[in-house]
Amino acid sequence: MAVSVLSTLAWLAPDDIPVELLTPIADDSDDLHEALGILAVYCMVSLTRDTVSIHRLVQSTLRNQSNLGDTAPAGRPEAERLLCAAVVPLGEPPNSGRSPAWDRLLPHLVALAATTPDGHADTFPAGRYASAARYLHGLGHDAGAIPLLTAALARCEALPGAEHELTMKVRANLSAVSTLVIVERPSTSREGARV
Repeated sequence: MAVSVLSTLAWLAPDDIPVELLTPIADDSDDLHEALGILAVYCMVSLTRDTVSIHRLVQSTLRNQSNLGDTAPAGRPEAERLLCAAVVPLGEPPNSGRSPAWDRLLPHLVALAATTPDGHADTFPAGRYASAARYLHGLGHDAGAIPLLTAALARCEALPGAEHELTMKVRANLSAVSTLVIVERPSTSREGARV
């Protein structure tokens, strides 16, 4: 159980992973807490009452393990399943203002989108990636929306196809957000002063 939990944590953001997000991994919450306790004893994770954080070196090592054969990377499908199960009941994020529930999950969605291994068929719904990107864009965090829209585009191209209306819409949104990030990035001179 501890290995399964650790492999799943590798695909999420390293900090403030809600323990409640992980509860579907185990049939019994005591098993989950025991597994987290074992990982904490070996200093692979840090625990608070409601969150877990994984050591970045452990996370990087697990993400970069060689993928054997045609199987999905260890823990990746479980991370996709857990985030999908957590996001679907939330519905669409608000068009304006903040949502604490979305804010708690956003770092993990961005991490999942940004770390999709080459050749892996991501099972997370493209529409949810796009919704999270729209929420970030509404908050003015355009750079965070780029990995979400990139993952949504890859998913759309794989399923509906490159010329599908949804794919074209996601591609246009990605282009617009990327342009905003490039335009808003301050340039610096050689001395490091803002120009």
